[in-house]
Amino acid sequence: MLPRSAKSEVSYLRKIMRRQFRAERLVPVLLFALVVGGFSLAFANLFANLRARNIASGFGYLSRPAGFEIGDTWISYSPQMSAGRALLVGLVNTLVAGGGAAILVTLIGLFAGFVVAFGGGGGRAGLRRYVSLTRNVPLLLHIIAWYAVFRETLPAPRSALTFGSVVLSTRGLVLPIPREWGGLFELVTAIASTIGFALAFRVLRGRWSRFWIAVSACGGISVWLSLLPMNAPVLRGFNYTGGWTVSVEFCALVLALGFYAGGYVTEIVRGSIDSFPRGQVEGAFAIGLSKTQFFLLVMAPQIVRGIAPAMVNVYVNLIKATSLGIAIGYPDLVSVSNTELSQTGQAVEAIALILASYLVISLVVSFGSQRLFGDPIRQASK
Repeated sequence: MLPRSAKSEVSYLRKIMRRQFRAERLVPVLLFALVVGGFSLAFANLFANLRARNIASGFGYLSRPAGFEIGDTWISYSPQMSAGRALLVGLVNTLVAGGGAAILVTLIGLFAGFVVAFGGGGGRAGLRRYVSLTRNVPLLLHIIAWYAVFRETLPAPRSALTFGSVVLSTRGLVLPIPREWGGLFELVTAIASTIGFALAFRVLRGRWSRFWIAVSACGGISVWLSLLPMNAPVLRGFNYTGGWTVSVEFCALVLALGFYAGGYVTEIVRGSIDSFPRGQVEGAFAIGLSKTQFFLLVMAPQIVRGIAPAMVNVYVNLIKATSLGIAIGYPDLVSVSNTELSQTGQAVEAIALILASYLVISLVVSFGSQRLFGDPIRQASK
């Protein structure tokens, strides 16, 4: 027989053991150990088979010359540069295409969502058909259709469509670029504009907001660009010289992604507006708020928090969907990696780099969205 003090200690130890080894704590640890163990065995078997077949492994090929051209680049590149540089070009192309599509999706979704929620009968019916079309047609068909529009319906450079200093033809979209970056006057004006926008939003909202500070910074940059002297494109022979040429493949991919995902964002915004409590509308007007104050101070913050969880998923999916640009020849991360794979035979390393790149991009986008809008999981659980 154990003394009473020994029995109490044993029961206390049992409680501690039960608390520490509960199923909700033990099961995730066991699953993690199984996953890590399974991956370790798989990679050990993989590298053993590679050695048995005298296939070189490792990432040393990234330092060797790439040896192939990339048609659409946002940073400097030549075939004499390393394969790692070529992979960086593909990564930048992916990020730029995904970022452009994210901006377009946000603008389309907000505009269409508000029209569906508050617009007239004709506008609401038209946008509902747009939502049905985009959500029921595969994304790949959207991309091919937009590419065909650019290649088959646009005129040649000599009879290109011009919108001021902007030129659109089968060669792509040519935009004016700054001839010089300006001086102190332009910089001071841009900073003053940013501060003015931020103070105006502060007065309207009654408090500082990271989102509106970012909007103010974008407004200041727009003012700065509008003050710079521009180098407009000029027709020389069979094509335009000067300016900044955006390829047809990039335009088709961004427009396809934007209009495809815009239908989903339209429904997200419409659902968030429809779920807004009607009692708050009556209460806001009862205490004397104007329509502008009600929208900026009461409705907009709650709508943004309501659509944030779904928008994070939309932005992450847009980045991953840029890989479909390979169907129309856009040199994104997957396209460049496939070219390197075919030249070097380093299949495991190429696929691992693609997986790691998309994982890091998705985590960064998710973390940034959480910092801007709040934790989506926590918001969704409320």
